[in-house]
Amino acid sequence: MAKDYFDMEVMKYWSYPKGYKGNINKNTEFLVKTGQYVGAKKIDGEHARFIKQKGKSGLLSRTRGVDGKFANKLSKVPHLRNFLTKAVPDNSILVGELFLPDGTNSSAVGSILRCLDDKAVSRQSNKTKLHFYIFDIWAWNGEEFFNVPIIKRLEKLKEISPLLKNPYIEIAEYYEGEKLWDKIGEWLNNGEEGAVLTKKTCIVYEKRTPAFETIKIKKELLKDIDVFFTGKIKPPVREYTGKNIDVWQYWQNTITGEFLPIGLHFNQFAQGEPIIPVTKNYYYSIPGSFEIGVWREGEIFSLGYISGVTDELKQDFLDNPQKYVLKPCQVSAMEIGNDGGLRHPKFICFRDDLDTKDCTFEKVYGHK
Repeated sequence: MAKDYFDMEVMKYWSYPKGYKGNINKNTEFLVKTGQYVGAKKIDGEHARFIKQKGKSGLLSRTRGVDGKFANKLSKVPHLRNFLTKAVPDNSILVGELFLPDGTNSSAVGSILRCLDDKAVSRQSNKTKLHFYIFDIWAWNGEEFFNVPIIKRLEKLKEISPLLKNPYIEIAEYYEGEKLWDKIGEWLNNGEEGAVLTKKTCIVYEKRTPAFETIKIKKELLKDIDVFFTGKIKPPVREYTGKNIDVWQYWQNTITGEFLPIGLHFNQFAQGEPIIPVTKNYYYSIPGSFEIGVWREGEIFSLGYISGVTDELKQDFLDNPQKYVLKPCQVSAMEIGNDGGLRHPKFICFRDDLDTKDCTFEKVYGHK
């Protein structure tokens, strides 16, 4: 008897248990850099599977309801329903996450999906329509991939991705090896939810996957370090190069140099007007990043520049720079390099309980 796609269990991804005895950072780095895994960015949204079988379509939730069935959310997202039901052939399964592109967390997504249909639709204006992030494919046009390794499933996902081109759909980008390790740090540094790593040989598992077949990574790779601001800054990057250009609100006229009023100007840009999207820091003329350092043999040793500082702090730094010179703070980093650098450091908070002299090279690296 053919498998009922609508009754299949969700694939739950393994993560390090709280009592894990090993070094999570070092172990993950080894597994990634030896090329055993592929990985993609983890989105902060709600799990969803788009299924089409025997002419019936559904966008199923993670959990079953009191009736024993997975809730179908498709009627709450007509902009996705209208496209997917036409673009996706019968007997197909696409696995992903429903999310909001403005960075709003999963609770906001849930507040939309748990409304009645009309209310859910009304809560989604042009700027808050739910997007579908697709990261796996279990079946397509009657061809099933349940016992096919992820590396082969991703080849199929890449093959059919042109058929899924839509402003409300994003296909996950996967990386491996050194590039993946660098991307994990970049995602964590940018405040993303984390990453999901999948062993290249991993097949589809309903319910839980065996340990290390998948690894769900959040903040556990980060280390906290005591440093201080040196007082040096980097100027802001001018041009915005992010993916959400269609909803970006900071623009500049390339001929006059004037900044446009805050708002959506993508249509003008698409029509060829001489404007470009600029970063928020550039728009407000505030620093891009701050240099951090520690004491090493009586001199300031630079550890590079950090992000994650609030706009209010950046502005206050411009108004009162001396207030922040040698001010102790805590940063997180995914990796402490042997050459004295930090990989993707990010500002956490100031340490008013800490003296500047306690921020030393030896404390960070374990040697002088």
